[in-house]
Amino acid sequence: MLFCVVLYDSSLNQLIRPIQLKPKEAIMPKNDKMIGLSLSLCVSQIARGEVKEEDVEKIIAATNAPDLATFEEVIASYCETYWHDYPEKAREIAMRFWNNGNVDQPRTRGEDCHYIGAGKWMDHEQNTFHYVDGKRQYSGEKLRAW
Repeated sequence: MLFCVVLYDSSLNQLIRPIQLKPKEAIMPKNDKMIGLSLSLCVSQIARGEVKEEDVEKIIAATNAPDLATFEEVIASYCETYWHDYPEKAREIAMRFWNNGNVDQPRTRGEDCHYIGAGKWMDHEQNTFHYVDGKRQYSGEKLRAW
């Protein structure tokens, strides 16, 4: 079974071309990267091999660590709690994200932190949020709870 997706360019007011996709590709494009919404949970899944690090664009964390020293304190705490079974591996992963500028912390900019009740992963092009019960939450249609 194939799905047909028709691309439409609104600026040119015309159809561009149809694309045929297999069902899995229609749900998750092959080269699509994800954005994590929890430093502790997402790094944990990467460390356990459930998610490939190269499939993650960045992690939007609810942490408030404006500098490396504070971030390292957070990581040390997570190594004793969330990552106690694989502390060094998780520390290395978290630090790679930090060193590459791929840890976004809205709280360091005075923004509200988000709510991850609907899922801790989202597709990279989704960057909108709304409020649910007073908590900032990203749109749920592309969130993945795993």
